[in-house]
Amino acid sequence: MGLSINAFWFFARNIDNAYKPRRMRWDGKKHRPIDPLKPMAKKVLRRLHRFLQRNRLCHPAAHGGIKGRSCFTSARVHLGARNVWTRDAKDCYPSIAPEAMQKELQALSFRNDTSKALVLLFTYRGAVPQGSPISGDALNIFFWRLDQLLASMAGSLKLGYSRSADDFVFSGDDRDAGDQITACLENELLNRGMKINRKKKEESGHQTASDERLVHSIAVSRRRGTGVCRLHAREALELCRIFVAASRSVSANSIQSVASKRATIQGWLNYCRQADFGPAKTVRQQLEAGDRHVLRKLQSMDLSAKGNKWWYVNSTQGRDEPRRLSATWRAKQAKKSADLAGSNA
Repeated sequence: MGLSINAFWFFARNIDNAYKPRRMRWDGKKHRPIDPLKPMAKKVLRRLHRFLQRNRLCHPAAHGGIKGRSCFTSARVHLGARNVWTRDAKDCYPSIAPEAMQKELQALSFRNDTSKALVLLFTYRGAVPQGSPISGDALNIFFWRLDQLLASMAGSLKLGYSRSADDFVFSGDDRDAGDQITACLENELLNRGMKINRKKKEESGHQTASDERLVHSIAVSRRRGTGVCRLHAREALELCRIFVAASRSVSANSIQSVASKRATIQGWLNYCRQADFGPAKTVRQQLEAGDRHVLRKLQSMDLSAKGNKWWYVNSTQGRDEPRRLSATWRAKQAKKSADLAGSNA
């Protein structure tokens, strides 16, 4: 981490001073408490995160917050399974107390001083903070023993098992085996001071071959590969339709909002490309169609963007093409109006 032993312990003992005031962030479903770090502390914890990633301090069944793995690699474990069981740990990060983290680290044979230092770094205000570079690493280490238990049990029951963050997934043909292992999971989480999200359990706790099976909202019904679920595909294509319509009528007042819509579509494209089946090609075509409409309009106004990237925004470089184009466009319109008024006079 680039710190001496004394400096490391000083940093760990004073980690509470490295956090900014807590803020609430909307994630599309609910407001989550975020504990942002100050720049220097974030830089140090990013080094620790890279160290933990290099040494793979996580179970092979864990897929969230690990380089080279994702929710898609987790979903691929369950391709074509007739039954899929999912369980979500409710309020997972706030439920992990420092004492519970210390217990897990010691059970994994961490030295006493190492476990104490990691607990100081992993927790804040009596829980694992959301917003720290090592929050995902803390969760994966905390669940390592549980992952090992469930993976071993799943193997003996001929079931598939994977976990992404606080989302546990099992799959297989034997319904009794699935009910047995999910009951074991719920009991183990209770022993760790956690509860199951009952709403998600009722909605998608057990999915059968009679409908689209989803893992982390990714379709796994086909054995040949993962797919974008029907709901997400419809949402992405509807956003594409809105973006293309807005691009056709782009103006100085709307170009920034159109660029924002394009950023959303780009995010959907990146997501769809990770799946083996989905509307990625259509989304890309709609994105290119919208770009052509905007560039033609800019050309008609004798405006241009560097590299034709009219949507490009980079705060580090201090570059905001939509804002610059909007201001230049307005200036041209104002000058044209003034010239027209002068000629009429």
